[in-house]
Amino acid sequence: MDLEQLLAKAQENYEKLSVKNVSIELEIATIATELKSEKQLGEAQKAKFAADISELKNEIADLEVKGNKPQLVLDTKAQDLQLKTAVKTAIGSFIRAKDESGKDTGRFKSFVVDHVKAALNLTGTGVGLESIDQVLSREVTERAREAYPIMGAVGMRNMPRSLREEVLISYPSVQQGIENVAGTAISETEVQSYAEVVNQIAKINAKPRITDEAMSGSDLDLYGQLLRLLDDEVGRYVVNQILFGNGNSKNMRGILSSNRLDLTNTTGESFKPTVGTGARNPDFYPAIGTGVSGGLPATDKAIVDWLIDFETALPTAYLAGAKWYMNRRTLGKFKKLRDANDNPVFTAGYMGQAMSINGYPVVLDDYMPDFDVANAPFLIFGKLDAAFYISTGDIDYILLDPYTSDGSTIVKVNKEYFEIVGKNDAIIVGAATTASA
Repeated sequence: MDLEQLLAKAQENYEKLSVKNVSIELEIATIATELKSEKQLGEAQKAKFAADISELKNEIADLEVKGNKPQLVLDTKAQDLQLKTAVKTAIGSFIRAKDESGKDTGRFKSFVVDHVKAALNLTGTGVGLESIDQVLSREVTERAREAYPIMGAVGMRNMPRSLREEVLISYPSVQQGIENVAGTAISETEVQSYAEVVNQIAKINAKPRITDEAMSGSDLDLYGQLLRLLDDEVGRYVVNQILFGNGNSKNMRGILSSNRLDLTNTTGESFKPTVGTGARNPDFYPAIGTGVSGGLPATDKAIVDWLIDFETALPTAYLAGAKWYMNRRTLGKFKKLRDANDNPVFTAGYMGQAMSINGYPVVLDDYMPDFDVANAPFLIFGKLDAAFYISTGDIDYILLDPYTSDGSTIVKVNKEYFEIVGKNDAIIVGAATTASA
């Protein structure tokens, strides 16, 4: 516990003294009674004793002011108990001091302060933070990590462990009516047809070990930080599964993986129509190539035309709420596009407002591939929350195991996710490829 917390708790104790005047009066009365029986204190000595407590309160308040009133938040009862225990122990030690001179009321204030500082690993004198000889910050410097908003962009739905769904892949047909006169045969029309999709189970686990000393004896909340970092790493693992999962045992079938994107030239599933004759497998998403392997069209005008055609290929039903998904390098390339007068074709909003392309928001995800890699699926446009669904599976727990490894606690994390394709025409994928239908 650092000095700011000590000051805040001490201030709180003495504010309670001024409002309720109960707890500290009992402490003072007990101390005064014992001191009176042992040293025959008079009324003047009692008053001096109370004055010392009031002076200690004022000094702590003064330190808080000089310490720029740090904003403190105590988030555990253990910290509160730690300070209370230190103060009570200090008072008890003062009472039980074998050296009679140690019970002089003039030393009460300094005795309590010194005892509490020692109990809480504080040292020296000074003002505010200067009262601590060496400060171990409770903050840990961290580097910037990849952003992964796509995890929150996909759809969430409750799924059973085994889910099968029918997907409409062709519609019933109608024809011109004729009069059913003698010798006329009315031909049958087509009936609708379906294909089936099923969900898949993906599993994640982590098993870090943290020693008893690190768990309980460190000035840092290493266990709390471990749980926070694990939560972040689980998110990164899941978004990689959502995008690139290879579909093997306990893996998702990622949106940009070969399980859901087939860029085989002329025959690839992703180049087939959504419905009708030759409809693509409902587990696959449509794709449009740039016409360049590992790149975009040659000129700025050609890139803009390609983006317009790409956007137009999304069914009108999904335009409301549609978004672009790409990484920052791809966005940077689009921002550099110029018209015939050398003016930017796409510009970010004023004062940091969100970037948009043709009126549709841009979502930056650092895990999206680069546009200049051969056959890379670098761009998604549409409604991800309608195209791909995940849900938390049946297994989802964190277990602390202090028994398996002596002197350590093993943190066991196990999570399951279920995934299934949604409407496979709700997004379109842009790929840096020459392949096409």
